[in-house]
Amino acid sequence: MEAWYPSPAELDVALENTRLLRTSDADRWSEARSRLQEAGVSVENAVLADEVSAGRLSVSCLAVSRDERVFSFNVIFGLDRDGNPLPKGEGRVGKWREIPPERVRLTDSGIPNSYLRAVVLAHELFASS
Repeated sequence: MEAWYPSPAELDVALENTRLLRTSDADRWSEARSRLQEAGVSVENAVLADEVSAGRLSVSCLAVSRDERVFSFNVIFGLDRDGNPLPKGEGRVGKWREIPPERVRLTDSGIPNSYLRAVVLAHELFASS
């Protein structure tokens, strides 16, 4: 396997997203913090390692804890849980799940999958804080 490390730009984005996860008053971040706490993870021990557009109205996210637990969730924009319109730019947490440790691995080609990449990125952020 060829070593993979996040680029400085990837680290900068993850650092800003982690700041939002930890401190933003926006409902989506407050809800994500609550979900982490329900899973026994303090927000100070979590980073938002990946955020990827999943279409016009949602974003897929990966949060990683200091002990390498990976949580996958999406943020849905446009409508609240009751189908009422949300203000522009506001979202809510949709599907939330913890990724089983055996799924955080190298692909058959020896390339880190997105979960493993998120863990490596999280290690870099934890090491620099």
